[in-house]
Amino acid sequence: MKVRISLYEYVMITVQNLLWSGQPGLEFS
Repeated sequence: MKVRISLYEYVMITVQNLLWSGQPGLEFS
């Protein structure tokens, strides 16, 4: 089971969505 990878991907997607929603003009890598 890839629990760690799934959790990591979930966190990354959530953070990216929050960043893009808050400041779509800036890109965070």
